[in-house]
Amino acid sequence: MTQHVSIGFASRGPSMAARTARLRRNVAADLASRQVCTDLVRAYAPYGGVADADALALRLRRLHRQPLSLPARWIVAREVVCFQDRGVNFLPNFEFDEATLLPRPSVRRVVRELRNVCENLDLAQWFVSSNPSLEALPPVAVIDAEPDRVLEAARADRFLASW
Repeated sequence: MTQHVSIGFASRGPSMAARTARLRRNVAADLASRQVCTDLVRAYAPYGGVADADALALRLRRLHRQPLSLPARWIVAREVVCFQDRGVNFLPNFEFDEATLLPRPSVRRVVRELRNVCENLDLAQWFVSSNPSLEALPPVAVIDAEPDRVLEAARADRFLASW
């Protein structure tokens, strides 16, 4: 008597079609995320550009003890604007004091205002997006001249986002 054994692949997980569809969605999301990051790099170019966290740590080495841990602490605590592309953390240069390379207080206040209602990528986009409270200018273009006005715009946007 011969026995037939059924392996039953379908019962062991998603079908090939489902796995393929999920892979396509992941690839599409990854490409979209990369495009957003490329757009952010371009948007920040007129305002000093961006630096990756490792490059910033090397610049900090001349000025501070334990420079490698500073950017990591700022990123983890969400004290700075930071976005990630392919595992690399990018930080816009406008947010750092040129002399000390420490985060500028005016930018930190805005980041603190928005960090609980914005993901990192959204926060990075907020600074370079047209803002109706700032006469359609992006906050990054106004923060040097009118930091209090930018903070008020952030408060208004935080209120709207959390409502």
